[in-house]
Parts: sequence; structure tokens; C-alpha cells
Amino acid sequence: DNTTTTLYTFTPNVGECATVQTMTITVNPQIVPTFTQVPDICEGDVLTALPLVSNNGINGTWSPALDNTTTTLYTFTPNVGECATVQTMTITVNPLLSPAISCGTSTINSTQFTWPAITGATSYIISYTINSGAIINIGDIGNVLIYTASSTGPNPIVADDSVEITVTPVGGVGTCFEASSFTCTAANCSPPALTLSSAIDTDDQTVCVNTTII
Repeated sequence: DNTTTTLYTFTPNVGECATVQTMTITVNPQIVPTFTQVPDICEGDVLTALPLVSNNGINGTWSPALDNTTTTLYTFTPNVGECATVQTMTITVNPLLSPAISCGTSTINSTQFTWPAITGATSYIISYTINSGAIINIGDIGNVLIYTASSTGPNPIVADDSVEITVTPVGGVGTCFEASSFTCTAANCSPPALTLSSAIDTDDQTVCVNTTII
């Protein structure tokens, strides 16, 4: 019996000039290695090497190699001679979320940017550059999904300026965000205002060929 400690008795065959003998075979229970669960990480975060000795003293090795880009199931195999079972641990890797920015309405002295809400984000930090110039830090604009860079302030925007915005989501503990950048261009002219004016009566008129309409 390989499941429990047992006393075995050896009985000589009839005619053998020998005594009965006994032997105890001790079966030690398999120990389940215990480990401290690694908390969830964000994609790209540093993963510390998993311990080669369990919390309850079992030596062994882990496979496969650590991967900080995707959720992975790791297996701990006790060394030969260790009276222990195989153990597993799943390390969850959460993907980085970033805003998909697009251009809104642009004028000769402003560019508008919009983006959809990011799950878990409570606000957004904004900065932008004009024609690859110095970074203009706007800061946290709250839970708003639109921003317009305009000609007001010390960094005016004029027609044809290329404006690159960077939007960084902000959230609570455990959220995984990544900044996103996008470029829009200020319009090179203002759309004309169309105004219709005519002395012609709005009723249909019948005129002769080559007659001047006033």
C-alpha cells in the first residue's frame, strides 16, 4: 500500500528453518507547496522572479519563463526527493488602456481634440505642442472627453499650425493606463458665411429671353 504507513509480516514457507520477520514501510504524506500569490500587474510592469523555495520549505523550479505581457499559468515542480505535489499559480497581466484621440472642429486659431471614455479613468491630464515646440502643460481637466487648444494665452495658434496633444488617463489603484498622442492642424481659412439676398420676389417669375432681372 503506497498510501499509508503499513507493517508487513514475512512468514517463511513450511519446512524453512526460519522465524517470522516484520518490516514497516513508512509512507509520508505529499506536502502541498504554498506560495504568496503575486498580485495583478499592468502590461510591461517588472515581474520579480518566483521563489524556488515554497513558504513551507519545498524546493523546486517554475515553468514557463516569466512573461509580463500576458496572463500566464506557471507550474512549480518539486525537486526529486521532495515529498510534495506539483503546484500552479496564475499571474494576471492587465492590458494598458489609452485614449483613441481624433480631430474635432478646427478654425484658423484653434484645434479641437476628442476621445472616447476609458474604462476606469476618472480624469485626463493634457499637454500639447505647437509645431513641435515647447510642451504646454495644461494639467488635469477632470472627466472631460474634449479639449480645444486655442489662440488665447501666451501660446497663440494661427492658421496651418500643427498641434500635437498628449492625453494621459488618470484612475484609481490597479488601473492600467498609457498616454496617447495625436496631431491636428488649425484650418488655413475660415469657412465663408453664406448670405442670400435678392430683390426678386420669392414667387415664381416669367421673363422674356435676354430680359434683365432686377
